[in-house]
This record gives sequence, structure tokens and C-alpha cells, in this order.
Amino acid sequence: MQEPINVSYFRYRPADHVSPIEEEALGSSYLVFVLSGSLTYSVNGAPVTARAGEALYMPAGTVRARERSDIPAKYYSMLFSGGDPADTERIRGRFNFSDVPGIMWCVSMIDRSYAERYYESDPAPERRIGHLFALLLDFCAEASSGAGHNRYVDAIIAYIRENYKSKLKISDIADSVHLNSAYCSTIFRRSTGITIGEFITKFRLNIACEELSGGATVREAGEAVGFSDPYNFSKWFRQNAGMPPSDYRLRSGGASRKP
Repeated sequence: MQEPINVSYFRYRPADHVSPIEEEALGSSYLVFVLSGSLTYSVNGAPVTARAGEALYMPAGTVRARERSDIPAKYYSMLFSGGDPADTERIRGRFNFSDVPGIMWCVSMIDRSYAERYYESDPAPERRIGHLFALLLDFCAEASSGAGHNRYVDAIIAYIRENYKSKLKISDIADSVHLNSAYCSTIFRRSTGITIGEFITKFRLNIACEELSGGATVREAGEAVGFSDPYNFSKWFRQNAGMPPSDYRLRSGGASRKP
């Protein structure tokens, strides 16, 4: 069961040296992203060094310490509790985040949200931070496990399946998964290799072809995918299938299955 995310500590440090941390048992989960330099920890008694482009995750209960270093480093560190176990249980210790640009996008947006509170005297938009942190954990799980897919893509596809007859807008799809439109499109294309618009077209075309093959008239096939005007449907179908729907119906045998 997913628990609400509580981010108790979040900080960016452009340090001219790395300060030590005494050995302690973590009461919350810990994430650190190293932008330059390196950080060396003792994790349950074993030394672990995270270098530029690498992240380190330690779940609550980990016994952690950090060595001092006189070499400059830049890094984000954060303490949090809660989140989706489906994500946190997939994150394995040290991993490379440089190939997953979504991670640093999430981190920078969380950083901006906290800056609104500290520098503009506005309350931190906790709901937005929670959504961003959930997305961050999802990307970390993806980077850690090497998976090429994430649960936001599943949610986007589910929304399209439920609403494909409507005039779908990217903004509505993005709102359904609590992302902005640009980043929603980026996530989907990176995971599937096609745009959301291309997926919607292919999804509707497959249904229209099934309807025509099953004996539906051109009007009925068009209505099945949200077209009220047979002319507009025929024009759209020809552009995407390379032939008129009446020809497809004839070639697929649909014309012989329905009087």
C-alpha cells in the first residue's frame, strides 16, 4: 500500500569540501545525487563511493556514516518517508542517473518549489512536491533496475483507452497523471518510441479496422472511434491506412459478413 510521501530534508550543496557524518541509523530513507566530485559512505559497515553522475539510496534503518574529503563536490541530498513500495523496493543502492534526464528535472522542480517557500514567503506546494517526488522515485527505480518503462505510461494508456472516442488533448492526459504537458509527452515517447498523438491514432485505427472487418458500415466504424461525420472519418482513415475504409472493409471480408 502506498504511503503519503513526507520529505523532511532536501538540500543542494555546492561544497568546497565534504563534511563528515558520524555513524547513525537512519530514521528515514536517504537519497543523494552527486553532480561533481565524489562522496564516500559507510553503508552498514561497507564502504561505498558515489561519483559524479551516480546516486545512492539508503532505506530507513541503514547504518550510515560519511567520510570527510577536501575535494570540492556538488550534490543534492534528501530524507523522506513513505512512497510506493513498488518503486522504493526496486531501487538498489548505488546507480547511475545521468542517462535518465527525468531525474534531474524532478529534482530541479522540487528545488524550485522549496525556494518558493524560503525566498518568496509562500507556503510550499506540498501536493506538487508529493507528485514530483513520487515521479522521482519512479525514475530512480527505472534507472536502478534498468527498466525501460514506468507506471506513468501505463496510466496514460489507460486514460486513452477510456476516452479514445473523445477529442483527446495532451493537457487533459497530462492532468490525469499530474504532470505538465511537455514532460508527459517526453516520458511517453522515451518509453514507447512514439508520441502520444501517434499512439492515439494507431489505437483508433486498430479499432476502426476491427469494426470494418467485422462487417460494420463506414458510418458505424467511424462512430466507434468518435467520428460523427462519415466523410471526415473516411478522410482520416485513408490518410492513416492508405486506402478508403470501404476498400478495407471489402478486402478484409467485412462486406460479406453483414447484409
